[in-house]
Amino acid sequence: MKTLNKLNIQRNESKRIIALLELNSTEFNNNKQVKTQLLSKDQKIQTLQLWQCFAETIFVIESIVNETSGNYILNSTEKRNTFYLQLISFLSAYRFALQFIEIIEQETSLVKLLEQKNLNLGLGESAYKRFKFHFLNVKMATRFHALILIYKSNSEYLDESLEKMYKEDKTIIYDYAKNNTIKLTLKNAVDILKTGTFKAWFPIQKGVANTIGNIKVWRNGHSLIIPEQVGQILSKIQPGDILLQRREWQATNIGIPGFWSHAALFMGNTNRRDEFFEDEEVIKWVKTKGVISGKYADLLKNNYPIKFENTLTQDNGYEKNVIESIAPGVVFTSLQQSLCCDSVVVLRPNLSKLEKAKALFNAFYYVGLPYDYNFNFQKDDALVCSELIYKSYQPSNNQKGIQFPLNNIAGRLIMPANAIAKMVFDEQNSKQQQLKMVLFLDGNESKQKAEESNQETFLKSCSRPKWHVFLDEK
Repeated sequence: MKTLNKLNIQRNESKRIIALLELNSTEFNNNKQVKTQLLSKDQKIQTLQLWQCFAETIFVIESIVNETSGNYILNSTEKRNTFYLQLISFLSAYRFALQFIEIIEQETSLVKLLEQKNLNLGLGESAYKRFKFHFLNVKMATRFHALILIYKSNSEYLDESLEKMYKEDKTIIYDYAKNNTIKLTLKNAVDILKTGTFKAWFPIQKGVANTIGNIKVWRNGHSLIIPEQVGQILSKIQPGDILLQRREWQATNIGIPGFWSHAALFMGNTNRRDEFFEDEEVIKWVKTKGVISGKYADLLKNNYPIKFENTLTQDNGYEKNVIESIAPGVVFTSLQQSLCCDSVVVLRPNLSKLEKAKALFNAFYYVGLPYDYNFNFQKDDALVCSELIYKSYQPSNNQKGIQFPLNNIAGRLIMPANAIAKMVFDEQNSKQQQLKMVLFLDGNESKQKAEESNQETFLKSCSRPKWHVFLDEK
């Protein structure tokens, strides 16, 4: 079941974050006994990254709770299965939230850090305080007991795997209730009275929805970039160019830091590649690969015959000219399909045609691999979108490539799509600038359209809050 798989992924991610947070907290407590009671810069960055990742993970789990709520008369298999998903997802969110809160509340410095205003996290001001209000209240505890009671009164029980989750989460929640949850809930009740009524802890734009958890895709089937604009980009883009994209209201934005959430690689169709790579250096390199004709198309055809044939087929009536990693994996697609998004920027590597030919040749190798839900850049058996870009242009003894930055985010060494935009920002006006902007279409939610914008606006985009639709007026 797709929803159950999504829940399992978020549960595993929650466990990983809790383990890292416990480790960081232990190291901090050990260090402060000898050195200082202040958090170091690295400790602050790590904790904030973990908080952002955790908040979004819980948001996904709560969206499953909301999708499955309101069904308590279990008189059919379908209704029982829906209730089971509600039960397990609710217990998961409650359990991990309590664990997270307990770790943070043990240290005043951590509480103060999370309560600071930091819009780059995309969570808004007082997000942690509202997060506590959300989980540490009588209403949550009541719902917990009600769901348990409904489940126990049901004649059919969970299968073995779900039963294991159920018992694990229920046990942990009960243990927290015995120890700290009641005390924290009562303490929190005083804060609630001081600050007014409870508000949703995730950022909400007024009038959009009562809860962000209910939004799977807003504007379903409608993107701000229109076909005419795709044609405009197609007339300016070249093989080897990198596309950064933004889709608002997408669950796939969860867990991905920064405004830009997706990256793709433009390869062009066969004719366009042949024309573009009719270059002396490229022809010479192709011949060193054993292709007597020196044609780039023959190089791809000889090394990847099945994949090459795939590029000659169409994607919903459009020619395939893009390589990207999306669920379920690395695929060839059309620019029209890839640009079903709300904002896009075309970035051109400051490299020779030979270097771009090598990058696309590398990218062909990865086509067919599954999507990397673990964001593990150290392995090549699965790739996330930006990992495809990183590894296609990765420097080697035979390739100049691009020196992309890797960020340590919540214990993982990765390069989010937004880091590519940040690299362009950092290298602006530098002789070492590796990418330059070709075209930027900036989505405007209030106008319901994407408008061509300038380089100055693009350079600032890497600093936009990831949930800027909720937090900013564009």
